[in-house]
Amino acid sequence: MERSEPPNTGNAKTDEKYQKQQAKLYEKQNQDRQKLQQRQEQEHAKYEKQQAAQAKQQQQPARQEQQAAQKEQQQRMNEQRQPQMEQRHQQQTQQMEQKHTQQRQQMQQRQTSPSHASPPPAQGHPQEPHHP
Repeated sequence: MERSEPPNTGNAKTDEKYQKQQAKLYEKQNQDRQKLQQRQEQEHAKYEKQQAAQAKQQQQPARQEQQAAQKEQQQRMNEQRQPQMEQRHQQQTQQMEQKHTQQRQQMQQRQTSPSHASPPPAQGHPQEPHHP
């Protein structure tokens, strides 16, 4: 993941605030990545466990022709399920990465926009008292 430096505004407090915002976002995105990876690994483990159970079941002699047909149908479904799961995981990862990129870009825009930069020193003229 790219981690950019916050802009140097010339205002130490503002710079520190921006650094904290970026560190917070970086940590949140790290947690998002870890959670997604964990969910995907759990789904893979569940799939593998199902595959192992079905393989064990298929080793038992089929008593009827119907059971054999069901096993064959189940196997075809499993062969379709894994690529679908992989594709879904890839889409989830891409969506998360896009969301994270967008969040970083929005933060950079907020931090570099003139409204968030330190205000220029006041250059006002002393007001003269108003006499009626």
